[in-house]
Order: sequence, then C-alpha cells, then structure tokens
Amino acid sequence: MNNLQQTAHQLHDAGLCVLPAAANGTKRPAIPWKHFQTERPTPEQLTAWFQDGTHHGLGVITGAVSGNLEMLELEGRAVHAGMPAEITALADASGLGDLWRRVTAGYLEFTPSGGIHLLYKVDGPVAGNTKLARRPGPADEHGRPTIEVLAETRGEGGWVVVHPSAGPVHPSGGAWTLVAGGPTTITTVTADERDALHHLLGAFDRMPHPGDPPPAPPA
Repeated sequence: MNNLQQTAHQLHDAGLCVLPAAANGTKRPAIPWKHFQTERPTPEQLTAWFQDGTHHGLGVITGAVSGNLEMLELEGRAVHAGMPAEITALADASGLGDLWRRVTAGYLEFTPSGGIHLLYKVDGPVAGNTKLARRPGPADEHGRPTIEVLAETRGEGGWVVVHPSAGPVHPSGGAWTLVAGGPTTITTVTADERDALHHLLGAFDRMPHPGDPPPAPPA
C-alpha cells in the first residue's frame, strides 16, 4: 500500500470523506464530488483511486459528511507576518491557550505556499466557509483596492487538499507537510469552543469598519 493509499484509509477510518485531488494545480477534486458531499466513498473505492501512480494527492470534504469537520487556515502571508506567535500570545492572555494548543496538536500541516491548515471536528453543526481575518491589499493594475485574506475556514460543503499531496496538485509543485498530529488525533471541540476560535482569529482582522476615520495622508 503506497503512502497516499494508506493516508486515505487512515482519514476514512477517522470518519472523513476522502477524494483524490486533481493533478492540474487547481486544488480541486479530481472527480465529480457533489454526491460525496453527503455520502462517503467505500474503502474499496479508496483502494482503487489511490493505486500506484493514479493520483498525486488527496483531500477531504469538510462539514457533516466528515463528522462535522472544519478546517482553519492561516494563509502564507499571515504566517510570514508572524501571526501564529501573535495568536498563541493572545490565546494565552485570553484564557484560550489550552484550546489553541489542543487544536494545533491534533492536526497541523504546512501548505506549499507556507500557510497552515488545522483540522478539527465540532460537536454541533458546522457553518459554511468563513473568512475570519482580512487586511487591505495593494491596489490592482487598475488602481482599485484589493483585500487579502489572512485566516479563513472551510466548513459545510467545503473541500481542502491535505498531506501528503504534492507535485502537480499545487501550482508550485510543492507538498503539503504534516507537522503535528494526524488522522487519529484530530480533536473535537464544542460549538462554544469553535466560536471562541473564530473570535480569536477575528481579532486579527485589519479591515476598516464603517465610521472609522480615513488613514492619515503620508507626511
């Protein structure tokens, strides 16, 4: 059994809905996936999909079909800006340090672009994909303002590519790398704990709010 096949079965045994990932850099499923948003594939299907050389990666559908799985992502730009350390410090200061460490120890992987994926299950319904923290980005080629996402989730009906996917699955050709935990240690949080995680990450949102004064002009 190759590494992809073994991981696919481990994730399946953990209650997740596993599908092959496309080998074209889109980070999308390699097969039509509407049916699998409500019904997991069989172990026999997984074995057939992940025969040697058939696929280069895999992913999971988040939400109810995977046991109320949610993925929390810190984008590479957030990691490069030192946000993980800031999150840990704020979690400790606000009484959420134990929760944050439980989640990060349960399943944490690096993405090819330097971001972080955290997988955890929720004891209760999972919302749809949610942007938790953003910041104003540089103007585009037409001078229009842009928005950069710093942290977001994949929830009900979502999809995420995971370790050990690599090669043509990502535009860079890089790999998803498991750093802590794994399929057997994905933690479960309560709905209140999930909300606390969302609020924790939301504290790092840098988008201006209606009524905020405009930024001062450069000196």
